[in-house]
Amino acid sequence: MNIKNKSFLRILVLVIIISLVLTLLLTTLNATISALAESPDYYTIYNENNEEICKRGEEIEVGDSYISYDNKKYKIVEIDENKNCKAQYVEDVKLPNITMETGLLEVQINEKRAGLYITHNDESYIPSDGVESIYGAGGIHDVARAFKIALQNEGFIVELDETLHLPHDNLAYRRSRTTADRIMKEFNPDVLFDIHRNGAPASLYETTVGGVPMSKVRMVVGQGNSNFEENYQFALEIKALADEWYPGLINDIYIGARDYNQDLSPQALLIEFGSQATSKEDAIKSTVPFANVINGVLQRRGVSGAFFEKPPATIMVNTENGVTEINTIFLTQLVFGSVIFILLIISLINKKLRKKIKQNFYEIKKGVLYRKN
Repeated sequence: MNIKNKSFLRILVLVIIISLVLTLLLTTLNATISALAESPDYYTIYNENNEEICKRGEEIEVGDSYISYDNKKYKIVEIDENKNCKAQYVEDVKLPNITMETGLLEVQINEKRAGLYITHNDESYIPSDGVESIYGAGGIHDVARAFKIALQNEGFIVELDETLHLPHDNLAYRRSRTTADRIMKEFNPDVLFDIHRNGAPASLYETTVGGVPMSKVRMVVGQGNSNFEENYQFALEIKALADEWYPGLINDIYIGARDYNQDLSPQALLIEFGSQATSKEDAIKSTVPFANVINGVLQRRGVSGAFFEKPPATIMVNTENGVTEINTIFLTQLVFGSVIFILLIISLINKKLRKKIKQNFYEIKKGVLYRKN
């Protein structure tokens, strides 16, 4: 069909130009978001020599403690209005002895049960999800599902509860307590993990373990609960075994003032897989060795002194389960939807243009219905 009306051609050119401009704006916006991923609203901790030792997206309070990757313990003593925190060195932490005694056999525990839930459901990964927060089930749910599979591959029976506890506010832990309590009462797990990601630059979580690029893992222990000593010891044993089997996997241990619902179990931890600037694929990869370490620690605790002598020779990583790339379909719909919206606004404002558009569509319809062979 030949289109002779010049005004329609001008409108078509206008649509193409607007589409190109919107595409450029979306590209620029995505680049801006990625840049902001390196400077989010997080707390920065400095030691007495004013050297940066830690960053954390969640709230920090005076009295919190921090154990670095090299096992140095610090205590937060001051926080200014810019979220800069001063930490005082306390001691070098002596990790539990994980050396396996000669002559001990590998012992398998017949039934190991793990409970998983997600307090901050919106947490996401900018490189993979496009945004750092998705209201609803964010990218952290994909990581939790991958961790479930990794634990199942280690012989665990796993209960993953994906109940939403929105919004992401100070009451989220109170809402997620209902979920954690249900898991403990109905499923009776040996270990209970609340799955998160941190808020920090990507560089702080980049690592390579066994030749595989992945994200580091942070463990968070709440000192405001009756099981603090047991959960703290559990975290130390995990770090000790991880440092032996997978050097570079564990970033650190943060000891916060909250209870994080950890009073519900003596083997409960909050786990942070990477940060908002980490790719979700790298966060998922770290679930495999971390699950292996959890299994090793439980084997060690199950029979005094007996646990796996060595981790698997290779780290097998499957990133296909639960991985969601940036939604290109959504972006396409956004572009064309914006174009249609703009044209609608223009046509409503300009009566003459509205009349021309109506006439052009009438001619197109007429040409299609009554086209001669």
